[in-house]
Amino acid sequence: MSQPLSPDQSLNSVNYAFEANGELFAFASIRPATEEAMYSPDVLSLAKIAPDGQINLLRTDSYLIGEALGATDGSGAAIVDIQDWQPSGPYPWGKLRWLGSDNSPAVDLLAEGSHLRWGK
Repeated sequence: MSQPLSPDQSLNSVNYAFEANGELFAFASIRPATEEAMYSPDVLSLAKIAPDGQINLLRTDSYLIGEALGATDGSGAAIVDIQDWQPSGPYPWGKLRWLGSDNSPAVDLLAEGSHLRWGK
């Protein structure tokens, strides 16, 4: 039997986890446990996940993310922001952005794309 939602609880979602310098980072959403929130897409913020599972948001902005690729030094992550994506192909393309873990302003990169990878 499932329990009814209670607004004093929260719905937590953790996605695109990556390890950097022995710490766990991810993109997370923390929102009130309401019917509306339960059926809304996850709008995610960069977070650090403590060993006890505590989610500590590192940024004040959030995004509808199609892909994320974290920096191995924990300085941030590149994302594909699909907020404005229009279904025109088999895979969502979106704005490429750099999000620093220090809550500095997001940096829009020069391209749209998908299939993130670090280059050499």
